[in-house]
Amino acid sequence: MYSTTMKKSFLRAISIGSITLSVLYFTNFALILHEIQEIEYSSNGIVENGLLPLLATTRNREELSNSTKVRRQQNRHDDVLSLHPTSSEAGIFKNGDWWNDKKSYYDPIIYDQLRKTALKPYRNVTTAAYPHGPFGGFRNQYMTFAGLILMVDQGNHSQIIVESVKWKDLFGTNQRLRHDLFFDVVHWNSFYPMLPRFVKYDSDLFTDVTFVGKTELTPTIKWNVKNISGATKPFAIGSTGLQAQNQYKQYVKRVVEGSQERHRVDLWMLRGAFRPHPALHSIMLEYWKKAGLSMGYMALHARIEPDMQKHNMCVDAKVTNITHIINNLQAKFPTPPKPNILFIFNREILESEAKNENIDNALAKYNLDVIDNVMKTGLWNGRVRVHEAGVSLAKKSGHDIYSKYFSLSGSILDFFLAVQADIFIGTEVSSFSIDVEITRFYRGKRDNYHYVPGNIEMTTPSNVKHPPRFKC
Repeated sequence: MYSTTMKKSFLRAISIGSITLSVLYFTNFALILHEIQEIEYSSNGIVENGLLPLLATTRNREELSNSTKVRRQQNRHDDVLSLHPTSSEAGIFKNGDWWNDKKSYYDPIIYDQLRKTALKPYRNVTTAAYPHGPFGGFRNQYMTFAGLILMVDQGNHSQIIVESVKWKDLFGTNQRLRHDLFFDVVHWNSFYPMLPRFVKYDSDLFTDVTFVGKTELTPTIKWNVKNISGATKPFAIGSTGLQAQNQYKQYVKRVVEGSQERHRVDLWMLRGAFRPHPALHSIMLEYWKKAGLSMGYMALHARIEPDMQKHNMCVDAKVTNITHIINNLQAKFPTPPKPNILFIFNREILESEAKNENIDNALAKYNLDVIDNVMKTGLWNGRVRVHEAGVSLAKKSGHDIYSKYFSLSGSILDFFLAVQADIFIGTEVSSFSIDVEITRFYRGKRDNYHYVPGNIEMTTPSNVKHPPRFKC
């Protein structure tokens, strides 16, 4: 697609010492060449001038025949697929994907330059903004996020203002934080036009809104119109804060029931477009190597914290005693399937009652004691090492953002470590567990199990067509 000279020139420009960055890790040539070629965009979000066949089209979209439109859409899909082949196949993540340490070098200065380029808004396309805040835990927030992206796509919007999309540091500071501090927008935007791109707020282009407060960290959106439903610069997405999440849940239900195919936008996200910021990935990867998880590991989502003890939904499916889970797991696999197991749980919540003398929660105290003990002694008679990442890893990272907003950061670390695990064991009563399984399913990882009272059950054997759905 690009000349050898152009590729060599670009690679030379980003070389640091003896290290040459892997361009595909941060972005793709299409994204960088947007700047080089000074491409102009039509009102339909399609390239008018420039050399990229990915987005090439005629000026007047309405004059195209239906067959030409279909063919152009397929060409755009094929070109994005050629840039991200492992994000679009059933085989999914092979060697050389984003997790592979040979392609994981991260330089914050270069990435920030690429981020600024990636977030530059296009002038003549429709842009959306999200007027509502996040709520719930990390994976409840993800359902809202996924629903939002589906709604943006359904509205035929090409862009969404990144400052309007925030994530809540629940169980930590409770601050609402910018999306691009925690997730890789450079990589995401390289899927455009198959996914709407994130863009930075521009007061000249987006006159219907203003952002106030600490805009680089916790921006607050203010609308400059009386009725936001009439705003066009940008368009407001979602009439209520629950709409995006509810629409996503209804959509997933239709998919599981067989009345609707899984949406292409959802598949792009599940298969790799949605991934952590490379700084978070670097923390994760360093831990993965130093802890020995590269030798193979299981991930157990032990949802045994006090709030789950009190949760009154799906009571018959809950297991809140950690020993019951451990015993059933070792009975399911008499021979350890892997030499490591990662325990995923919220230590902060567990300790808040287990170590509080004013709260009488014997089960919380017991669970904490058992976990602390197996961290030292291991499982399967010491043959399997037990690890903990999440909040603890985020706090110890020393990173200015991730160590401070440890609850959100820890959830992201745990989630993607669980996705990467050789074997995952979770529970049907947790949206976190279910979303790990859904993501793994669409990345070709079928070794997924639920712990239920008295047993460990496989949830995604080779003959199932859909991953489990969250029902609690």
